[in-house]
Amino acid sequence: MHGATFDELFEKSKAFRKLFIGEDQNFQTMDDFDREKAKALWEKRYPKVDWDFCQHDRCHKLVEHGAYCGRHCENNNSLPEWQWVGTELYRYMCLNYNAKAGYRKNKWEYRDYLKHQAKRRFGSIPDGYEVLQIDGNFFNFHRTNIVLLSKVSVAAVKAGVIDINSAFEMDEILVDFFAEKFRAGMKPFGAIFSYGDIATVTKMRESAIRQRVSRGDFDPRNLSQIVKFVNSVKKVDNRN
Repeated sequence: MHGATFDELFEKSKAFRKLFIGEDQNFQTMDDFDREKAKALWEKRYPKVDWDFCQHDRCHKLVEHGAYCGRHCENNNSLPEWQWVGTELYRYMCLNYNAKAGYRKNKWEYRDYLKHQAKRRFGSIPDGYEVLQIDGNFFNFHRTNIVLLSKVSVAAVKAGVIDINSAFEMDEILVDFFAEKFRAGMKPFGAIFSYGDIATVTKMRESAIRQRVSRGDFDPRNLSQIVKFVNSVKKVDNRN
């Protein structure tokens, strides 16, 4: 199964071209647009969906290869799995809500895929934080390519003032500032490593990591505490 090529999509779809150009996209304006670079970014996309046009005659709506768009599909069961809404990627998925909380099970709906991946990795997106793709490729939605940063840091990164590493340092300074200035108590969440990351390194179950956090063994928002915890589990000397 193969979808349309980059060149076919670019030539035939205005919506596709708009994915690359805009205030928060890889190219700010047409003046700095580089077609070869855009093609390289597209080839490195994740997930590797084979994109094409709706099978309905003369419809150029972007869908995965072999599908119909929402307007031309027969019913909800045949809705396209993926679709672009402006410059945001959405996936049609089944959500298993908690019945005890009063939510309906097996509810199908379109979800913002970037936010979905961030919640899978970090559990939630706290107020005041935004999701950012580390490599700067807005088509790479892989979980390991996603971080959470404060809106202040995100704005600085997008403006080209600082890089990702400096953004993390900036957030640490901001967290300490707000905690001191406003007596905020618990520091806001700053996501560098998820529970899954720590579990992978320590070879522990993720549930065990959460239990250790709830007992107060370490703060997952504090990098130095994460390092000490990992070293203690792996029996590495923390003194150096």
